[in-house]
Amino acid sequence: MAVIWRDTLHEGSPTVVKEALACNLAIVSTAVGDVRFRIADVEGCAVCEENSPAAVARELEVVLRNPERIDGRRAIQDLSEEMLFAKLLNVYRSALTHAT
Repeated sequence: MAVIWRDTLHEGSPTVVKEALACNLAIVSTAVGDVRFRIADVEGCAVCEENSPAAVARELEVVLRNPERIDGRRAIQDLSEEMLFAKLLNVYRSALTHAT
């Protein structure tokens, strides 16, 4: 199974891509938002260089030849609840330090 993401050029960080990575599902996407960054090191995913149905179809054909699940969770470890909490806590600590 693969998730196909094709959207406008104005998407920042598609939730569906992060959800697919969490489920270890392959992704075929256009180069929108942070998708290229998110799947850069994930074998079995693809970013289309052009935003066209034909380009998406070509990449999808390649990705679907691999029946194995990808290792997508590794690509979103920085979005775990623990990591996000630690980052937020550091922001508050920094604000308190600079407020005095």
